[in-house]
Amino acid sequence: MSNFTGASLREIETTITNANADERDALTAEAIAILQPRADRATERKQVGKAKRTLKFIAQLTEGKPDHKAAFATAKPKAKRKPKAKQAAVGGNVAGMSDADLAGMVAMLTSELAKRNA
Repeated sequence: MSNFTGASLREIETTITNANADERDALTAEAIAILQPRADRATERKQVGKAKRTLKFIAQLTEGKPDHKAAFATAKPKAKRKPKAKQAAVGGNVAGMSDADLAGMVAMLTSELAKRNA
């Protein structure tokens, strides 16, 4: 049974990094053999981030410098800016309020402000 079946990228990196120099090549080959089908399945399932980070980790393994954090950083999509939400007016739609209602609201807010500052 493989050392890497079901293992995370972090676990694979730790195992390879802590192994003896004699064992590293064999472990790297074994890890690539396990990770390539994972990347293929992720691509088939349209799991873009998982496929990208797995392929990046495989490339790092072939270079001899596995770094799971860099692989995850590569796969993260750039955050889309969310539009700022419009602030709701106090009491709802102020434009539709009558002058008397607005005057009452201003008086109520003024008295609340005076209570808080007292």
